Amino acid sequence: MKHIFSSLAVFTLLLIAAQVAGCHHSTNSAASVKGNTTAGNDTLIYGFRDATTPPQYHRSYDIIVTAQQVKFSIMVYGDVLVKDSLPLTKQAFETFASSINALQISNSTADNPDNCVGGSSQYISFYPRTDKWVKASTYNCGGKEESSNDKKVNAAAALFSSLVPDLGKRIEATRK
Repeated sequence: MKHIFSSLAVFTLLLIAAQVAGCHHSTNSAASVKGNTTAGNDTLIYGFRDATTPPQYHRSYDIIVTAQQVKFSIMVYGDVLVKDSLPLTKQAFETFASSINALQISNSTADNPDNCVGGSSQYISFYPRTDKWVKASTYNCGGKEESSNDKKVNAAAALFSSLVPDLGKRIEATRK
């Protein structure tokens, strides 16, 4: 139970920080990571929060991409099991940012009209130093139909995950 509250507190703090950081750049249109993407100008964040399951099965993770590196962490209800970073070339970052741009993800919040509990969630945030900012999230529970923006967030999730070689194996290795 302590881990659930810890995870919720961390997630809440992340959401508050994202709101504060985005207040001056918020827009309801599709966002774009464009402009000068030199080192330090852009940070792209993806987070996956696993469904409510016993700790031995639960794995959540974050991937943070900058022009120089990919940072990732694997957690169980807020307790960090693995934290690592990998270098990223400028060309790889440019290709990644272009691929994210092509998705045309719109600002959105997780939709849960049936008040389903125990599902998994994803969030994505871009903080480019341009006039565009996007924050989108999905909540997967009870087999609800995905919106077109949910599908775009899922496609972005695959792009983020592709930057961490063997992410699935790294997650599985924490279960042993």
